[in-house]
Amino acid sequence: RQAGFQSLYHYLMAHFGKPVPVSFARRGDVIYEKTRVGICEGRVAVFVGQNPEKQGLVRVPVKTADWCFRV
Repeated sequence: RQAGFQSLYHYLMAHFGKPVPVSFARRGDVIYEKTRVGICEGRVAVFVGQNPEKQGLVRVPVKTADWCFRV
């Protein structure tokens, strides 16, 4: 909110435009999942792990994400 946006979603919309469904995600697109952002690697998205169980890069199926922003 410090940057003047209501949420991470609104920040991404301002920079990348309207999102598309994750079924249209392509390699390199920005993947939005609730409170985090990852990069599409095909059928998986790569996120940075933040909890003790999953540190480092975490791969999650793209189909579980909320939105995709084209790059």
